[in-house]
Amino acid sequence: KEFQDLNATTDDFKRVMEEVSGRDLTVFFEQWLYKPGTLSLKGNWTYDKRKGEVTIDLNQVQTDGSLFEMPLEIAIDFGNNKQQLEVVQIKGKKNIFKIKTASEPINIVVDPNLWVLKILNFKKR
Repeated sequence: KEFQDLNATTDDFKRVMEEVSGRDLTVFFEQWLYKPGTLSLKGNWTYDKRKGEVTIDLNQVQTDGSLFEMPLEIAIDFGNNKQQLEVVQIKGKKNIFKIKTASEPINIVVDPNLWVLKILNFKKR
């Protein structure tokens, strides 16, 4: 309502979104709006039956100098409509996540709801 029928800058939008969310959105605006680059992820996953644990290697491989820092959803699929949804935090070029599971998954899906603009190369190792 504050800017209805008026002009607003990106900084105006950022300020309002921060007020509404109660969060500092500086990193988000820097990496997704002000700097060039597209998130590009390459990785794989394995399951350790003995530990009951999935290991996910997920690395940023973009070559334009950009680096993203953000949460990312991971869906662990056990079949028969059974899933475990986890949120991991991408930080830096190399990222390794270990997630406990009740059984061996049949698949792992990175960003199952397609929230993130990205290039993805991800498979079972």
